[in-house]
Amino acid sequence: MIPVRFPLIKAWGMKHFTPQGAAMIRNPPATAFRPPTEEDVPAFAHAEGEIVDGEFAPGEHGELHYNTPMGSYQHGIDAAATRLGWFLEKHGIKAHPVDLINKAIQLFNQNHTMHGKDDDKNDGMHALPAFDNMAWRKIRAGMLPPGDSTEGHSERPTKTKNGTLITTYTNKNFNPGEKNYTPMGRFIESYSIPFNHELGQILEKEHGIPFEVSSDLTFVNKPYIYARETAPKGRVDASYQEHPNQISTQHMSRAPDDYFSEQTAAHTESTTHHLPDIFFYPSTNAGGHKKGYKHSWDKGGLWNDAEKAITNALGNIDAIPDVPATINIGTLASPEMIQRPLRVILQDSELRRSLIQDMANVPAMMYLFGRPGQGDFNKHFNNLMGIYGEGEEGLSYDEQKGHFKPGRGGSKGKDSTASRLMALAHRSGLSEDDPERSNLSNHSIDSKQLNAFGVRYDEGLMGQVERFRGIIEALADHQAESQGLPVKMPIGDIKTEPARGMQFADYPEEGVDATLDSHMDAYLHPMANFAESTAMPIRPSGDTVAPESPASALSQVPVSSPPPSGATPLSPVAVRPQGPPATPLYQPFQNIRPQIADLDAQRFRQMMTAGGSPSRNPNLPPEEFLTPIERRAQQSLSDPRQQLLSQYMKAEDAHLPVMDRVMKALERMQQEEAGFDGIKINSNLNNPHALAKHVGLTASEVVTINQTMGDWHNIAKSYNVDAKIIKVIKTNMG
Repeated sequence: MIPVRFPLIKAWGMKHFTPQGAAMIRNPPATAFRPPTEEDVPAFAHAEGEIVDGEFAPGEHGELHYNTPMGSYQHGIDAAATRLGWFLEKHGIKAHPVDLINKAIQLFNQNHTMHGKDDDKNDGMHALPAFDNMAWRKIRAGMLPPGDSTEGHSERPTKTKNGTLITTYTNKNFNPGEKNYTPMGRFIESYSIPFNHELGQILEKEHGIPFEVSSDLTFVNKPYIYARETAPKGRVDASYQEHPNQISTQHMSRAPDDYFSEQTAAHTESTTHHLPDIFFYPSTNAGGHKKGYKHSWDKGGLWNDAEKAITNALGNIDAIPDVPATINIGTLASPEMIQRPLRVILQDSELRRSLIQDMANVPAMMYLFGRPGQGDFNKHFNNLMGIYGEGEEGLSYDEQKGHFKPGRGGSKGKDSTASRLMALAHRSGLSEDDPERSNLSNHSIDSKQLNAFGVRYDEGLMGQVERFRGIIEALADHQAESQGLPVKMPIGDIKTEPARGMQFADYPEEGVDATLDSHMDAYLHPMANFAESTAMPIRPSGDTVAPESPASALSQVPVSSPPPSGATPLSPVAVRPQGPPATPLYQPFQNIRPQIADLDAQRFRQMMTAGGSPSRNPNLPPEEFLTPIERRAQQSLSDPRQQLLSQYMKAEDAHLPVMDRVMKALERMQQEEAGFDGIKINSNLNNPHALAKHVGLTASEVVTINQTMGDWHNIAKSYNVDAKIIKVIKTNMG
């Protein structure tokens, strides 16, 4: 069985918001590593080369806390116990989190594939120590290794060849030239929780908590716990994408609530009136119907989000502006207007829904209740950035942005967008005609402007802009007052000086050496240091072989070359015999490889079929075209420098006949073809039980299908299911 892979997210770097300022952090300083009988300082309790001063103290469940003036930092297993305790209390389960963790550890040890011959499974090669063992509180880092656990089966490596327990994981993108390379170098970004699957099993079997619920705990869903969950709230977080050294509104939204106290908090409910008219104009097609995404009451989205927010605020009826509202109960193309007091409309479920459907025709409604970082709102905002965000006079947009922060984090990007809006409004300057509004807010629209924004002009819709504005601003006022937020936040004075302390300390600079500090040599382990396991076989040379990626498998086509004459039979390692090291390819084949580049689609497919490739998916392009995968395979085959399956195959496949090896390579090819069909990995479908519920099969059927190799369409026929189900299973379990 090909185990489920859990890719660790490649963070650009780690951020730490300390009292001294925001800083990028890499690895703990030397002072964090204590003698063997003492706990190391937790991995993220440091900044700018210094540890955060604190003391260890036991918590409610016997877990340890490193208490500091900023709050508690923890080692990974202690943070897992704390959060598991909260989870159990929330669900009314009377169980001790440490007891459950120890049960999960025992189950992991019992089921590990490398412990089959051990009388005491807790002494096995990859056996995990009990919760209170000091090893869990020593910082020893490696990269997330391959392997996984299923019911009754564990194969993830946990220790090095000398028995060191790996307790933290680093990023993998630290070598220049690699995908998503980060100049921060190699750094610790999470703590290891290798018994995550076993913990989920125990919660389900002993306490009736299904995986769909227990996976709310990230360390049940993943074999690690995030850095942010081991530190005081908002203090430590990963940057999931490249960013400059300037602190952005997104960074501020994740910081502690009072961290950026000098910045003005911006809320969509308080700033809707600053939107210019373009956000209150519907974008329609030639038939007069709204363009873009079609909203529905049957699924989550803007309509439901708006109704929930409005209904929640109905407890404060007096906060609803006492104004008449004209709403369209027809369509944009065939309007049918009615007028009622807004208070009457919002308290009547049918009228309320009609109002929401009507107002959802304009982007301003998405700003107030939805996800404004997408669709027409985002397009219009970017166009306005080109008009008002440029120029050299006054503070730049980025500098103005430093004066505002999102009013709330986790608001689906709404308040981050509100802070961006206020920054652009300040960048545009105050209107000469109305000093209470900005030039951005007063940006007018006409047929020429709408055409420039890619929006169809309609004279009738132009006459409805004020109708949309009046109702949506009234809804915003109701929301603001009900939530205790400022109603119609004024534009305020335009800032003339940049905000202070809005850059990350220790941000990498071009050309700066990002190699590890010398003290880290003893604590960071390469992948090759892991002890052997069925998920990571050991080659005869002693090198650990990590699984090849699907992309590399495409260049390893079904061509075999014989082993060197007189090769000595290899002794078994782990649970399977291992293959020979790389061998030279058959020279006559090497000589004809360049000719493969000249084969047309039909002849190339004939050659691949002769080599054992499954028949093509009938949904692929016409015969005269090669798919992107086929083109890559043809390119790799025609290049004599490319290595093939028989040279650098997985060590765990070495004992298989050549056609079996080919089938495994082709299995990976079909996985990539499934990607072209729109099949994607779903993080919620990462085990047989979740997949079984999703596709309507049993868990054992899911496992059997995943283990069956061959043409996926034929597999679908044999199980009497749609081929898409096979693709979903193979893609998520592969």
